[in-house]
Amino acid sequence: MKEIVAGTEITPEEFEASEWLTQVNKSREACTSKGTTIPPASDTQDGRSTSHKTSNASNDDTAATDRSLTPRQRGRRLALNSVASKQPRLPSDALKLIFRPRGGLLLSKITNFILLEAVCTAANFPKSSVRGEDLIQVNPKQNTFAYCTLAVERAERVLRLKELVIGTHTYEISVYCAPDESQGRGVIRGVDLRLDRQGIQEELEDPRNPPIVDFRRLGNTTAVLLTFKEPRIPMWIYLCNARHRCNLYKKKFEVCYRCSELGHRADVCASTVIKCRDCAIPDPPSDHVCVPTCRLCGKQHITGDSRCKEIYRTPYIIKRRQWEALQQEEDSKQQDQATQRRVALKRSSRWDRQRSGSTQSKHRDRSASFPPLEADSSHKSSRPSSSSRAPTSATTPPGLPAGKPHGSTVPGTPSAAPPHVADATTDIEVEKSVPSCDRHYAKLWARKRKLETLLRTRKWDKDIRRRLARVHADIENYAIDLTRFSKIIPVSVNPRVSQLEIAD
Repeated sequence: MKEIVAGTEITPEEFEASEWLTQVNKSREACTSKGTTIPPASDTQDGRSTSHKTSNASNDDTAATDRSLTPRQRGRRLALNSVASKQPRLPSDALKLIFRPRGGLLLSKITNFILLEAVCTAANFPKSSVRGEDLIQVNPKQNTFAYCTLAVERAERVLRLKELVIGTHTYEISVYCAPDESQGRGVIRGVDLRLDRQGIQEELEDPRNPPIVDFRRLGNTTAVLLTFKEPRIPMWIYLCNARHRCNLYKKKFEVCYRCSELGHRADVCASTVIKCRDCAIPDPPSDHVCVPTCRLCGKQHITGDSRCKEIYRTPYIIKRRQWEALQQEEDSKQQDQATQRRVALKRSSRWDRQRSGSTQSKHRDRSASFPPLEADSSHKSSRPSSSSRAPTSATTPPGLPAGKPHGSTVPGTPSAAPPHVADATTDIEVEKSVPSCDRHYAKLWARKRKLETLLRTRKWDKDIRRRLARVHADIENYAIDLTRFSKIIPVSVNPRVSQLEIAD
């Protein structure tokens, strides 16, 4: 008998050859490399799929895994998804007691009402006493639940519990108090195994040690986990009259040795399927041989091995420091951007003032440019005169009407303009040799000369240019006022005023 496939005649042996399976596997690998997720094979019955037997954790891990990532990146994403919680944070001021049930108790199938009733019955306190005060929250990923309370007495009772009765079954549990995030945790090694908890506590009561809130031995090893009152971890801990190096405690990602899944431990695993720790094959035979592959880093060792660097989680204190450093960096960037905006705005405003300075100066208030004129000479006689400003002789300087003392002005008119600044030897001589209004005029020209001298050495200083432009405007306004008042009231203006270079 012969088979006809696409117009090509082949024998039954060729049709049933093993090379067909090889080509199918290659096509599956090609599709997988392009990012196409191939669903796992599942048994079918009456045309209906039974893929619902797969656990929810496996589906979440498969959905979170991207084929385009490296094995290390893929393992990191799996590890973070195993501890990611979408539940609200627990109260920070309450005592957090963590329950780890054993014996196959699946908390996702039990309501919170049953859990609270079982805890109250086992701890021997009425349920009405905890209403409105305590809180229960289940973590289905880790198959644990937290009991939060503010009462220390109830917390001590709950910590002594060893089992819970739910329905007709009795489940063994372990309860411990979760440390606060603001408390530092360190590990010391080399503690003698013959020391029990009482002996370790007596040895840790050393005045050279910082305040220690709690401690416990890590399994049957010589390592002891210490919980400090302060977030700072000391470098050395004194125990048995010897110094032990204290290292920052790094929590591990939980790996189940029973179902080979991330997120919980074997003592709380409720799965009925046992998988191989090396390759995660369900129900492996006794003579099963495989190559171990770590799901976290992709190397050839079992998942959760102590040699794997990806098994350790980042401590909270390190995350807090990283977050604070990131916040400081963002704040500094915002400050720099704000400073740059202010500088740019200042530069643009200076340029606008320089371009329209002559127009604005004509309409601005000139009360600060020269002193106000006296309306009546009687006011001057009533006020005490300064010895430095009072004239020493009664001679009338040129440019003022006869009969007026030196330093006085005609009501409503400014005094005569000063002589040229170049004729004076110094600014002080110019200031003493002219009346009050002329002194102000001479000061403006002296200031202009100083700014021009500075501008020769600092040509690109915009601040000096701005100040020089302002002085130019004051001099121009002063000259305009002198000309206007001289037309109204005949005053002999110094002819040297017309010779001054008022314009820049």
